[in-house]
Amino acid sequence: MSDLQKCLTLTEEIIVLARTTSDDQRDITIEKIEGLLQQRSTFFAQLQAPYSDEEKEIGKKLLARDQEMNTLLNQYLKIIQKDIETLDRKKKSVNLYSNPYAAANSLDGMFYDKRQ
Repeated sequence: MSDLQKCLTLTEEIIVLARTTSDDQRDITIEKIEGLLQQRSTFFAQLQAPYSDEEKEIGKKLLARDQEMNTLLNQYLKIIQKDIETLDRKKKSVNLYSNPYAAANSLDGMFYDKRQ
């Protein structure tokens, strides 16, 4: 199997992982995707210029799958960012609920006499 074909199979594995992820196993999935991306980058580094017709066809497939992989990974990233923002909002609301006067650090209600 050529390096280009290995890149294509790794890209397809990443696509499958990005599609079939659940919130319960998100950390494991991210680790797997990172490992596959590292393997894929090593195969890309080993590619050399004179390509045969078969390799050009595989390259076209790889480009199409690569775009699909990038869109799926960007969607996955957006989901993670949304979850982080939701978690931050929940933390703030819990803190405000447990100590409602912590946010009132201003000098409200205090009289300041500027005359001497």
